[in-house]
Amino acid sequence: MIKIKVPATTANVGPGFDTIGIALDLYNTITVKKESEKREFLWPDGSEPFPPKENLILQSCQYMLDKHPDINIGFSIQMDECNIPISRGLGSSAAAIVSGLYAANYLLDNRYAKEEIINFATELEGHPDNVVPAILGGMVISTTENESVLFSSVTFPDDLIFNVMIPDFKLSTSLARSVLPDSYSRKDCIMNISRVSLLINSLVTKDYEKIRPSLQDVIHQPYRLALINDGGSIMEKSKSLHAVGEFISGAGPTLIALTQDSGKHFKEAMSQYLSNLSDDWRLEQVRISLDGTTSEVIYE
Repeated sequence: MIKIKVPATTANVGPGFDTIGIALDLYNTITVKKESEKREFLWPDGSEPFPPKENLILQSCQYMLDKHPDINIGFSIQMDECNIPISRGLGSSAAAIVSGLYAANYLLDNRYAKEEIINFATELEGHPDNVVPAILGGMVISTTENESVLFSSVTFPDDLIFNVMIPDFKLSTSLARSVLPDSYSRKDCIMNISRVSLLINSLVTKDYEKIRPSLQDVIHQPYRLALINDGGSIMEKSKSLHAVGEFISGAGPTLIALTQDSGKHFKEAMSQYLSNLSDDWRLEQVRISLDGTTSEVIYE
């Protein structure tokens, strides 16, 4: 029996649309046990918020097991902690997919290497920007070539805090993608290429004065911000509180502001501001997760 722990992720990070992802210190955990025949998924409170056909953990687990029809394995998967909010732009689907694949790999006596699991996860998710950092941890640039995922880790400053602002309303990825243009001008493409290049170097060199301008984006954020209630005003408030920079997390609606050191003043002032908005927002301060997905053997 093993316990699998998968971090939340924030993707895009401003101009890095569909290419950059960062693992965050916020986790879902499951316990997986081998069984002789039965296959079951258990929720901690006995409820079933998702039927089996919509349960991405079960789906991805079955996806890997189906590659070995000659092997009949039973299992019991227990959802221990579900701390990653669903449909908020924090990689909940990626975490579920990775959890299921790691569960299946355990049931198959760990026959797949981490790189193979990354390829499976990308095939299921449709893009690698969330699943790769969820598996590897840290900040990762990823892309695909010849049906394989290429990735490279980036050294992220250890003194930056993620102020994660999560609303009580959801925003589906499909809706967030539907508002994007079908094509972009050369000027827009150059704009994003220059900003993402500047962002990577500014983070590596800790040149914090360039972080905010390097987070500028014209590919997705201007269109998605309009879908987030009070999103623009929250971004402006973050600037007035002297955050290092701010961006939409994934497809939204979660917003993230980067601050240095403890960020105590920012948290207090921004929490007060958020409490006066029409929707219910909460602010959580987290750091980067460097470990990615981990598994721990549990003895009964």
